[in-house]
Amino acid sequence: MADRRKDELNGYVWHLVHAAPEVAQCDLIYTFFHPLPRDERPGTVVNTLQNKPAEVSWAPVTGRVAGEVKLSISYKSDKLFIMVMHIRGLQPLQDGTDPDPYVKLYLLPDPQKTSKRKTKAAKRTCNPTYNEMLVYAGIPRGDLQQRVIHLRALSEGAFWENTLLGEVFIPLRTMTPGHRWVDWHQLGMGRPDATR
Repeated sequence: MADRRKDELNGYVWHLVHAAPEVAQCDLIYTFFHPLPRDERPGTVVNTLQNKPAEVSWAPVTGRVAGEVKLSISYKSDKLFIMVMHIRGLQPLQDGTDPDPYVKLYLLPDPQKTSKRKTKAAKRTCNPTYNEMLVYAGIPRGDLQQRVIHLRALSEGAFWENTLLGEVFIPLRTMTPGHRWVDWHQLGMGRPDATR
């Protein structure tokens, strides 16, 4: 019963944040889903909506620019193809060394985090090249425009402590079958101490 209610609630919230702008962007909805500073600190309870719909729907990535990522995105036969090509302009780690960067993707909304895909890590570079294709199958055309790519550039660390180097949310509302979108996307950095 609890699982069914959880699924129903997740569905309701998803439809709420993807509703018409006068509903989705009203002050009540925005403040309810927008994380508070205490939610961002390590060791505290975080927002139970793992995909942070408030950030996806209304707020561009905040903070300083932390580099750029080049992607090739296309859609064909209910499959979304995302080629992670290059990243340029990443910053060195706090100790001054170059990161071991890799890219992690989620296709939002994704409350159970089943859409995670990631590239291999590059070694000691601020300008890695990947040319890795990440594929999402079973995405109906009618659902595609409601999806958002959440891309995070992270550096591999010891003891599973990975450092966030930058992130971006890319809405797919203009994506159409047969169209190929190749572009650079700015990576933002909201918090310098972010890890995951």
